[in-house]
Amino acid sequence: MNDDSARGWREALEAIPQIVWTADPSGRTEWFNARWYDYTGQNVAQALAGGYAAAIHPADLVVVREAFAHAIETGDPLANEHRLRAADGSYRWHLGTARPLHEAGQIARWIGVSTDVDERRRSADAMAFLADAAEALGNAIDLDAALAALAKLVVPTLADWCSVYLLRDGELVPHTVHHRDPVKRAFAWDILRRYPLRPEQSHALRTGEPLYIPVATPQMLAPWIIDEQHAAAIASLGFNSVLAVPLAARGGTLGIMQLLREPHRDPFAPADRDLAVVLAQRAAVVLDNARATERERRIAHTFQEAALPRALPRIDGLRLDVVYVASERDAGIGGDWYDAFVLRDGKLVVSIGDVAGKGVDAAVLMSSLRQAVRVAAYQGLDPAAVLAATDEALSNERPDRIATAFVGILDPATWTLVYASAGHPPALLRSPGGALLTLTTSGPPLGLRAPNHVVRTIAAIPPGSVLVTYTDGLTEATQNVLEGERRLNDVLSDDAVVYSANPARFVRDAVLRENARDDVAILVVGFGRDAHWSFDAEDAMAAHGARSSFVQYLAAGADEGDLAAAELIFGELVGNVVRYAPGPIDVGLEWNDERPTLHVLDRGPSFDLAAALPTDMLSETGRGLFIVDALGEGLAVNAVPGRGNHVRVMLPIRRKRR
Repeated sequence: MNDDSARGWREALEAIPQIVWTADPSGRTEWFNARWYDYTGQNVAQALAGGYAAAIHPADLVVVREAFAHAIETGDPLANEHRLRAADGSYRWHLGTARPLHEAGQIARWIGVSTDVDERRRSADAMAFLADAAEALGNAIDLDAALAALAKLVVPTLADWCSVYLLRDGELVPHTVHHRDPVKRAFAWDILRRYPLRPEQSHALRTGEPLYIPVATPQMLAPWIIDEQHAAAIASLGFNSVLAVPLAARGGTLGIMQLLREPHRDPFAPADRDLAVVLAQRAAVVLDNARATERERRIAHTFQEAALPRALPRIDGLRLDVVYVASERDAGIGGDWYDAFVLRDGKLVVSIGDVAGKGVDAAVLMSSLRQAVRVAAYQGLDPAAVLAATDEALSNERPDRIATAFVGILDPATWTLVYASAGHPPALLRSPGGALLTLTTSGPPLGLRAPNHVVRTIAAIPPGSVLVTYTDGLTEATQNVLEGERRLNDVLSDDAVVYSANPARFVRDAVLRENARDDVAILVVGFGRDAHWSFDAEDAMAAHGARSSFVQYLAAGADEGDLAAAELIFGELVGNVVRYAPGPIDVGLEWNDERPTLHVLDRGPSFDLAAALPTDMLSETGRGLFIVDALGEGLAVNAVPGRGNHVRVMLPIRRKRR
């Protein structure tokens, strides 16, 4: 190509709005059009001495170089997106393309075009970012989770630091601070505690407009600095670009979101500011909803606590235990209830139920139905009639609602249970031998009951049995009812539940291995007079008291045997838990005919019994259980799924002759 023709096509290329360049076959740049010099501010010497590479964003440079080298090697056209630095130091996205020009069958030169695609690229990135934000915030189950999701989304995509302040009683309270480095996070929290941000200091809070400082100098930050120590602490955070946006929803300002960038990346650009504003607007709605839901949850929870019994009755020969688990995935309080009370004739009434729905309305209706059961039972009605009366009360008060319920009346004199159910999950009765009886009845839920449709059933209760009633959130926690029922049956088939000092909690821990998806109530009645102790492995005083009580109880019922050996067995088993499974310990003592069996339940990892003493005579591992095995009889260990271990051993004691 002669000089005249080259001059001609270069003049033509000067007329187009894109950046255009040419390079020789090796890739060395020969010429740029005027648009390049206008955009980059480079002179000709700079441009032809590697100016294009110098203008590429450092994060994109390796990819661009590799792509161009591949194109030169293969002769294939090139196209990729990268950022180019403008004369003012900012970067904009460009689509760079290059094609070879051939003469006589050989590549004579390369011609490249760089087209500004910044708005399209940033718009696409922003849309993807906001879509991720919507998903992350939408999955948050409460205010804290929403704040954490917001901060983790922003860092590092939009900023290196993200802190969120919420207004509370006229003060700006920091709720979350996030940075990839946990050490820096801890340091930032320390700064916030020592130098709290006052509302009047926040431009975004005062004006409702973003505070945008692309390049933050110490002089610009001076209005927020309290003293020299504060200035030094702020400087150590290592940021140089600041963006703070208000969190506003429903006409009110909730707080602010503050973003910081460090020198290793570009300062905030106007597009970043605009994206942060949109994100803050959407996040504020989620945060406001979360706060409103938490307020409702607190009200409902307070009401629910007031509506449920504060204490369970104490009856000789019976042991009642209850646990209530609020849903960790649903913000609304459910309508689950439990109750236990004694009638004038000494019979014990237990009821458990679940009102369909969530929130304060469900909690209020739950309270009404629990009281309706009480009123009907105090009138001397049997369980089926109690449910019929409760159904009538529900139909009169809220004909649009349904509920399930189980009512049982236990006669401690005859050890018989009369019960009825209205569409409720069947109670389970564990016999002393471990067999499970499902207490099924055919009644439909309350609100659907046909007139005069009542069913009652009578069951005999052998001493040593355990009655377990629960709401459906227990077995539906895995979203697989069959799996939930299998877990429940497994834990009740093991006699560890009998010797737990808190059997309702024992069932909860074994079945609910994940967060509860729904509210769960569990009411357990134990039948028998076996002794139980419960304490924390790290509570030495409680452990000592339990040991003394154990020895006294054993001595009162023993006729002959080695009390010292029994006490040593107790100490070794509890000590084993303290060493390897810190946490709650349950201890139970069971008299089987003439011999007592000690049961110890822990929360630790499973283990096997050692067949012999350890070879290292100074080792503690295995020594305690070997001593227990030598002093007692029938030492056995089995793991309880989702709970821990159950250790049992027969003590060298015989019952006192009567």
